[in-house]
Amino acid sequence: YVDDTIFLSESDEIIDKHISALKALNFDLTYEGDIDAFLGVQVERSFDKTTGKVSHIKMSQPGLTQTIC
Repeated sequence: YVDDTIFLSESDEIIDKHISALKALNFDLTYEGDIDAFLGVQVERSFDKTTGKVSHIKMSQPGLTQTIC
């Protein structure tokens, strides 16, 4: 049983293809939106100035960090 999953790709078409394949196998999937905030995880993307593609992804949990500290 998987409760939450994140798909990352340079191409939405690749993600759509994999989601369609999982649905064809009768997986019950729900689209929850963009990855900007996922389960309290803040996701920041940095882009390469030359190519415009994502060069780095930073994931953090500031709410959890503040609770612990």
